[in-house]
Amino acid sequence: LTATLRLVPLKIKKNILVHCEIFLRLVGLISTFLLVAPLGSSLILFLRAFDEIRGAESFNYISEKVKRSIAWLLLWQCGIKVLITGRNDQLFVDHEAILLSFSHASNLDGFLVTATCPIRQLALGKKELFLIPFFSWLSLAFGGVPVDRGNRDRASRALRRSVQSARSSRCSVCLAIAPEGTRSTTGQLLAFKKGVAHMWEELGR
Repeated sequence: LTATLRLVPLKIKKNILVHCEIFLRLVGLISTFLLVAPLGSSLILFLRAFDEIRGAESFNYISEKVKRSIAWLLLWQCGIKVLITGRNDQLFVDHEAILLSFSHASNLDGFLVTATCPIRQLALGKKELFLIPFFSWLSLAFGGVPVDRGNRDRASRALRRSVQSARSSRCSVCLAIAPEGTRSTTGQLLAFKKGVAHMWEELGR
């Protein structure tokens, strides 16, 4: 799966229209978060339970379709256009657990993964993200797993629990992790952490 988030710096004349657009996008994004976070997260969790009860296949989860729609909406409000290339849905069908690693260069990467992954995912992120009001509710509903990067034992347990949860799931589950362990501020790849390798071994790959 390759989903490219193309951010191109543009030299735009700073006139009143540009400032108005930025302001309106910001107001719209904040309003959406305030509305979607409590309602959307509750709806996703309710529909996920419903999907489990009715025994739906991974690609037919209603909760996942709602989740992807919310992610696409947030990206659209940010003015982001996403180009998806090389996705083979059969790979998500043939395996019970998929390890998806992505280079972490933007705060929008989580929404990008959610919008483009066709099945349920468990996405590992630093625990501090799950302390932010509204954002944390949506992150947990999206399948976020808090990781304590300051405590190796707790971090390892979080990785193992995620793998066990994916392997014990009735349907295919995608494990999403940034192998660098943090966001790159330069856009260049950073040194990989050992966590992604441990998850690969746990999955028996």
